[in-house]
Amino acid sequence: MSNMTPQPYDFNTNIWAELESKVRSQYMCLDTLYVVTGAYWKNTDTKVGKYPVPTHYYKVFLRTRKGNSGKTVFDAPADELKCIGFWLSHDATGNLTSAYCKSVADIEKLTGFTFFPKVNVDKTQCVASDWGFSN
Repeated sequence: MSNMTPQPYDFNTNIWAELESKVRSQYMCLDTLYVVTGAYWKNTDTKVGKYPVPTHYYKVFLRTRKGNSGKTVFDAPADELKCIGFWLSHDATGNLTSAYCKSVADIEKLTGFTFFPKVNVDKTQCVASDWGFSN
C-alpha cells in the first residue's frame, strides 16, 4: 500500500476531494506544477485493523507565479515562484478555506521533511490569495 491510508469517508469525499480538484483544475498551469502529498502520524495508536490511522494529511505546491513563463522552477528567479502548503487534520470537515493554508517551511518543521531542496524559493510565503482564496 504505497498510496493508501485509512480515511473517514467524509474527509476523503469532501474537503480532501476539494483540494485534489483544485490541483487538477485551478492550480494547473502551462509550466510544471509540483505537488507533494503525505500523511502524518503524531502520538497515535489508532488503527484500522493493523494499519495506523494518520492524524494529519498535507499537500505542498510549487510552480511559477504566472504559470506560462516557459521556465522551469530551477530557471525562474525566486520572485517568479510561488509555493504553499495545506495541513488538514484527519477529521477535518466542511469546505477548504485559507485556514488550512500553511507555508511550506511550516510543514517542513511539522514533518521533518525538506521539500524542493534544489529550488531557490521562499518557503516561508503563505499567500492564500495567490491560490484562489479570498482571505
